[in-house]
Amino acid sequence: MWGHDAMDRLTYRLVTALTTTPADHGTLGLFQRLADAGELADGRILSVDAPASAITRLLESTFANRSFTFPSRSWTGIAQRTGEVGLPLFLADREREVEVTATNGLVQPRPRAQRLRTVDGLFGRMPGRCSLLHVNDGRFSVAILLGAENLLATQRPLVLIGISSTPVVQDRLDQLNAVASLLAQHDYVLIDSMLLSVNTPEFRQEAVLVGAQTGFLAIPVERDRDALVRNLLGHQLDLPSTLSGDDLVAAALVRGTVPRRAAVMLNELIAFDDDLVCDGFYSTERDGDLLWRWSGPFTEALACIPLRYAGTFGLELGVRAAVQPQLIESLRIYVDGERLPAETCADGNGWLVHVRFKAPLDRFRGWFELRLAYGGTAQLSHEDSRRFGLCISHCRLQRIDA
Repeated sequence: MWGHDAMDRLTYRLVTALTTTPADHGTLGLFQRLADAGELADGRILSVDAPASAITRLLESTFANRSFTFPSRSWTGIAQRTGEVGLPLFLADREREVEVTATNGLVQPRPRAQRLRTVDGLFGRMPGRCSLLHVNDGRFSVAILLGAENLLATQRPLVLIGISSTPVVQDRLDQLNAVASLLAQHDYVLIDSMLLSVNTPEFRQEAVLVGAQTGFLAIPVERDRDALVRNLLGHQLDLPSTLSGDDLVAAALVRGTVPRRAAVMLNELIAFDDDLVCDGFYSTERDGDLLWRWSGPFTEALACIPLRYAGTFGLELGVRAAVQPQLIESLRIYVDGERLPAETCADGNGWLVHVRFKAPLDRFRGWFELRLAYGGTAQLSHEDSRRFGLCISHCRLQRIDA
């Protein structure tokens, strides 16, 4: 690996681009880093994005009790050209009513009144603080930030900015420069998804042209930026000072050159109930809040487990009981046809079986096949002719950093 003295910004970008995926260079990659680092552990999260975006879905599933999501006006313009949609609440630079006309060619255009609100008008007097303001609304992003100037001045949240991925480079650069200029007036510094400073026009052009990035993070100047960036990286190292400008990170921290903290991205409990697509399992049985399914009558059982993200996962399988104790010792676990080494430990409710597997992005399909193979089956009683194997209570998925 290159030494610190030989590593400049462009070399760093090249190495980082080769050791990360394009998704890491957008707002989702930065959002996940912030969540991993504990920066979103408390406080409100305000987000303006397309309703079907990955960040919107993540907020609704994980931060629903303290997140407020608003649709982007740029997304609604596209939706109105493809079908009749309602007009939800939009954020803007000042509160007013405007007349909006849908451009759907299938129906007669009908102008409708639409009230625009501001972040300050909606949240300025709400108790508590805002920890993150996320804005991904193309050319409307600056207007939304103008409507949040009081929030930026008083609550000093982190600001996550999404820049349009339009192929017109100058449009992306114009968006980024306008956002950077406004945030600089409020004493924010801007870094990109590679965690390099983009506080000058030259550095911003470099990020857009060379890094092809669409995600940027604004940090209040009073924050300890070095400590924050180390936390985002998952390292506790001294930052070298050999890179030019006021960069916050250097070549020694390129992903893959030093161990990175295992970052928890997802921790999801999946019950083995009748909603789960299975083969080789009997129907769900219940006792109050507890539920389980017995495998059988065959010596193999299969379940299709939903998976919301690509990545590396730890899987915990809860085995409540076995018709014969030796079945636990004979248990073999396969994920998408690949046998995986398993660790089994006893607990008060049976056994917990742990494996680790990868779901690569290029083969991601939204689910994976979990197959259990074991040594045999048997009847539980003379009155019941069914043959049973293992009693499965749950499957827990924990996403960890690749």
